[in-house]
Amino acid sequence: MSDLPTAAPFGLDRRRFLGGGWQGEAAGTRPATIATARVLVQAAPARLDSVADAIAAIAGVRLLTCDPPGRLTTEVSADAVAGALAALAAVPGVLTASVVGASTARMHPGPEAVS
Repeated sequence: MSDLPTAAPFGLDRRRFLGGGWQGEAAGTRPATIATARVLVQAAPARLDSVADAIAAIAGVRLLTCDPPGRLTTEVSADAVAGALAALAAVPGVLTASVVGASTARMHPGPEAVS
């Protein structure tokens, strides 16, 4: 069994390779990522403006869209979803608030970090 080639002589780390770390990043570093969740908020149509203003005042919650039937789409950091849902549900005029999607974006280094 010792006659089989191993990855060690080539300087490859199996976990880094499978995780995509071979794509040009320095050894031992991973690119920064941002995970966000989309939250759909249903509001009473008569209170849409006041609900939108209240959502804009909640820290960590970004209002993306506001449609006349009472549908608002927000974006929240993935690590703050539970607190954001509680804060959104407590806003007067909100009927429901539910997570409808999540995404992860890779942060690219700025021009000053490129060498």
